[in-house]
Amino acid sequence: MRFFVSSTYEDLKKIRGVAINMLKDITGAKTASISAMESFPASPSSSSAFCLNQLDGADIMIGIYGFRFGSKGEDGRSLTEIEFDEAVKNGTKILAFVADGAEYTQDTDQQHFLQTKVSSLGGVWARFDPNNLGTFATVLNESLKNYLNGYEGYSYHSIWDDIIELKHEISKDDGIPRLIPYGENEEEKALDDIIESANFFSSVSEKVSIANECAYNLAYYYDLADGTQSDEYDQEIKNAEYEMIKTVKENSSNICGNWEYLNIGYPNSIKAILMAANYLKLCYVQKKLLTELWTENLRQEILSVKKFYLNLAGKENNIIAD
Repeated sequence: MRFFVSSTYEDLKKIRGVAINMLKDITGAKTASISAMESFPASPSSSSAFCLNQLDGADIMIGIYGFRFGSKGEDGRSLTEIEFDEAVKNGTKILAFVADGAEYTQDTDQQHFLQTKVSSLGGVWARFDPNNLGTFATVLNESLKNYLNGYEGYSYHSIWDDIIELKHEISKDDGIPRLIPYGENEEEKALDDIIESANFFSSVSEKVSIANECAYNLAYYYDLADGTQSDEYDQEIKNAEYEMIKTVKENSSNICGNWEYLNIGYPNSIKAILMAANYLKLCYVQKKLLTELWTENLRQEILSVKKFYLNLAGKENNIIAD
């Protein structure tokens, strides 16, 4: 994705700095290029020719318009107006930001440009307070959110559409027991499933521990007596073996049931907890889209969590023992 920043320079230097830094944060160096005069190299071309060359192929132009028209060329247009006209001609998306009151500036050329050309963009332009960098940052961020709404990792639909499709596919009965992935607005169900799985672990831990404790005691004396000839150790081992056999006889039905707990219940519950927890993490990063400034780091976090969840919920991994 390519961005081009257009404005007069000296009067809007600080505002331009905010715009460039925010574009870097939102897109990241790996996902976008940002053309702005601050980074232009020396060139034998005229300033207008070089700028138009940079503008050519841009996906979006950030137009920032204050109270100054700028120096005029031979045709009476400023470089900023030339860039605006070129963007319109090329069909380049323009996000325009106009300083409060700028359309009534004493600079009649700028007044005419804003009232006849920039205003023609209708709802695609926004106002900002030129003396409040924080307000401009907020307006720019919200505008970029709207523009990037369909961009993978920034859009609500880009997060959930694949998951909803997967849930629909897995919900089809193919005779194989599976965990059904969570879709939109199922946070409460995910929490309930985590609680249910935790209760399962709690309820079976005592039953499993009875046989496990006997096996541990026997293994302990075997390990302790390894390579050692001692009547004392031999007696301890015999006692442990006796207690082990006694416990198995007294708890045979529970111990047989432990096989199901360990080989079916535990793996199923662990899968359920992992799926529910990662679903809730996905919901959490989705909410960050609504409450935080967008950055490339946030986008990558969302894509990473979504990828892990889709892999966890996929047909190959969500089969449960029956």
